[in-house]
Amino acid sequence: MTVDTPTGDLARSLSGTQDGDVVATGLVLVADDDRVMRRMLRGVLESDGYAVSEVGDGLAMLEACRQFRPDLVLLDAAMPGLDGFAACATLRQVPGAQATPVVMITALDDDASMERALRAGATDYITKPVNWSLLRQRVRRVIQERRADRRAQYLAYHDALTGLGNRAHFMERLEAVLERARSQRQRAAVLYLDLDGFKLINDTLGHDTGDLLLKAVAGRLSGCLRDGDVVARLGGDEFSITLEGVEQRSQASAAANRVLDALAQPVSVNGRELFVGASIGIALFPDDGDDAVTLLKNADTAMYRAKDGGRNTAEFYTSAMGSQVQARVSLESSIRRALESDEFRVFYQPVVDLPSGRLLGFEALVRWQHPELGLVSPGEFVPVAEESGLINPLGLLVLERACRDCRAWQARSQRPVRVAVNLSGRQFAERDLVEVVARTLSRTGLAPTLLELEITENVVMQNTDDSVAMLRELKALGIHLAVDDFGTGYSSLAYLKRLPIDSLKIDRSFVHQIPDDADDSAIVQAVVAMAHSLRLRVVAEGVETVEQAAFLRGIGCDVAQGFLFGRPQPVEFAERLVEGDGRLLAPGGIGAVKAPRPASPVAVAAVVELGR
Repeated sequence: MTVDTPTGDLARSLSGTQDGDVVATGLVLVADDDRVMRRMLRGVLESDGYAVSEVGDGLAMLEACRQFRPDLVLLDAAMPGLDGFAACATLRQVPGAQATPVVMITALDDDASMERALRAGATDYITKPVNWSLLRQRVRRVIQERRADRRAQYLAYHDALTGLGNRAHFMERLEAVLERARSQRQRAAVLYLDLDGFKLINDTLGHDTGDLLLKAVAGRLSGCLRDGDVVARLGGDEFSITLEGVEQRSQASAAANRVLDALAQPVSVNGRELFVGASIGIALFPDDGDDAVTLLKNADTAMYRAKDGGRNTAEFYTSAMGSQVQARVSLESSIRRALESDEFRVFYQPVVDLPSGRLLGFEALVRWQHPELGLVSPGEFVPVAEESGLINPLGLLVLERACRDCRAWQARSQRPVRVAVNLSGRQFAERDLVEVVARTLSRTGLAPTLLELEITENVVMQNTDDSVAMLRELKALGIHLAVDDFGTGYSSLAYLKRLPIDSLKIDRSFVHQIPDDADDSAIVQAVVAMAHSLRLRVVAEGVETVEQAAFLRGIGCDVAQGFLFGRPQPVEFAERLVEGDGRLLAPGGIGAVKAPRPASPVAVAAVVELGR
């Protein structure tokens, strides 16, 4: 049995037809025991642009279909050994070749033979002597239909953006992996990935940039896996991987670490270097589930635990995680209900002028007054609100109430008291943010100079150019702008001097150990000096002791807030402070300034970095 192998490019192009009678390349297998007929068919088909392979009997046809996967088989009915009818019926049982189109070519022109061919699985039927024009039309039509079917099947099982398999494809492949694992008594693993920080990049830089980033991530995931491992995009920024033949947990852990290492490198997109990590959940077969649906669900559960645990890490599934995920889903549902039921409250923490000890204003902070649980900590619900997108309506609620309350304070006192409101990354990425702020100020009647918006350093730095443009538009409204959590991100003078801001807020993590910690003391001094060189006001967060306040006042820090001056309290507390004399801490009560200890090399390096 011999197979005349085709030559040339046998790629399965999915493009359309060309001009005239020539079509895009496709592979046609001719099976006929008549050598002259095979050569005549080859000549006609090759003139139309097809690649052609020839065989002389039914068994060779079956072998060629297994080997080459042709786009079409032209099959003679009457051949020695395995005739065309039997060969066609057998082909329909060959894995991967069941859908191969077959056009029967035969001298048998009776109705019974035609019906027999169709029952055997033939796609079409042409009688000899061959009408060559009719043959060319039939071949063209069948191959075009075949290509359309393949394209539809490809789209049904693949992600159009990345080219990876989609959820349906992944589940099908995972079922096959599990079936082999059961029969061979082996273990397998499922990895569920969610990109860290992708939503913010997508929102701030646009969906085109986000799509390019997803394609780059797909390439890196494919490049760091073994042959036989399957990676798929499940949707959005979520991917999944199957690992076959996993004998130990350490193998799955090593695979997850390879993925994390691959994604740790910056991705260049449109001239920008973007950083995106991943949170990975791992579920093992059969330990964590005996079927594909359960394994994927449990890997997803473990992924959320990894995200909650600090991100850019991997977690194995444990049975205890199931109840945690249910609690998270329940919490998201409760947040939605709480927004509808008006359960969120705005609390206010005093902001104090350090030289005088007098009240300057308040920072507005959201709290949840749950009807059954009482006051819920923001640390419990804010991360879930951010993940689910509920932070946007929640943030608008805080902005509206803070502006209304501040306007009411002005009516009670002649002292101008400013209110500061935090903007989440999702809010800052909204195209209509400036319009929303302007409408809120107009609706509440608050003077723009009495509103300060705080944006975290990391959010601003996601896209500096767009951030500067947005901040300038906000600044044009007349409001004050502050960079929050300064020192936890880039801390670079090169970008800081570009921002149209009024204040820097030093993160509480640097304030907590001063003045006893020499490194933190040196860093805080450097920030104050750098900010003043840019004519920026400096606010220290988390001030809890008189010693901290004394140190900050001594190095020239302008403003402070923290438990020393007051905890976040309901609006009634803020009203009483506004109506008082405004003094929260007498300058003499702060005490003498304690000089910082000599800075260590670590602090010196940090100071140098801050000034770059």
